[in-house]
Amino acid sequence: MTDHVLRAYGDVTCEFLTEVLRERGWIGDANVVDAPSETVGAGLMGICARYRLHFDRDVPGAPRSVVGKFAAQDATAREFMASSGYPNELCFYRHFASHVSIRAPGCAYAAIDDDGWFTLILEDCAPMEPGDQLRGCTVAQVEAAVRELVGLHAPLWDNADLDAHACFADRGHVEPDLLAAGLGAVVPGFLARYGGAFAPDEVGFYGRLAQSAGNWFAARPAARTVVHSDYRPDNLLFSVDEAEPAVAVVDWQGFQRGCAMADVSFLVGNALEPDARRAHEDRLVRDYHAALVEAGVSTYSFDECWDDYAASLLSALLTTIFGAMYGVRTERGDRMFELMGARHARQILDLRADRFLEATG
Repeated sequence: MTDHVLRAYGDVTCEFLTEVLRERGWIGDANVVDAPSETVGAGLMGICARYRLHFDRDVPGAPRSVVGKFAAQDATAREFMASSGYPNELCFYRHFASHVSIRAPGCAYAAIDDDGWFTLILEDCAPMEPGDQLRGCTVAQVEAAVRELVGLHAPLWDNADLDAHACFADRGHVEPDLLAAGLGAVVPGFLARYGGAFAPDEVGFYGRLAQSAGNWFAARPAARTVVHSDYRPDNLLFSVDEAEPAVAVVDWQGFQRGCAMADVSFLVGNALEPDARRAHEDRLVRDYHAALVEAGVSTYSFDECWDDYAASLLSALLTTIFGAMYGVRTERGDRMFELMGARHARQILDLRADRFLEATG
């Protein structure tokens, strides 16, 4: 099947699904005769829809539903994501999903055009249930999600081929001062919108960030593997087993080369309330590091891991601030970014990670 991009979830037809799923070997030679759809998820940077599949015959093992993912209809959000976010996700499913062991939905179809419109047809991981950023996670869920990250980070750790891979080779280097200027330009608006919910020292931190972010950009940890970059409850699916939950990971629009600890610190900081984070943070990082070593990463000490955990929190700020200021604004989104902005500022202050705003000799 040649790559063909459908721009809206309503454009998906039974004929299209039949061709895609047959080619993938998911439905044998059956035909999809009906596929009622409903949107799922928050839809801040794209649209997801579930299609409930009805066939013209019984097909043992065939999926009862699939999920389609499409570009945002809002022009501002779509243009913001078209330069990197949407291509990143297509890159993951086309080139990397088969080389890592983290659980992600199987992909039946992936296509993108030069304007950023794209189509993904993915495995529906139901009955796993999506996390909720506003509700947060239990400690057991965070433990499981942190363990799952080892399956993303370890297989390609220090892999020399990543630099030359087509997904990353054309990413030009952006000077820290330019990145800092972009962040500094939006922080005042972010504070005007959400700062009323922040503690005074958190507001003060964001003020210093707007002025001195360039120093932190210059001190960012090395990119030694591939990362998710938006690893938080809304992008995780959990089994209903509360004692030992299984995890699947969705929304790979931040997929890139990066510091592994950025995924860990982002999740721990925004999924747990501050008191719970403080009580479990050290143990969660130690458990992650031990699992990483067990998976074969022998060149990364715990001291380096812990230092990177704090330094990588700049990535959490970028995701939170730019997501808030360039995504489609909704009531739920405002509550989410307010919560994330406060929790990450508190995490940074607790860990004294704001020291990275200071110039070094």
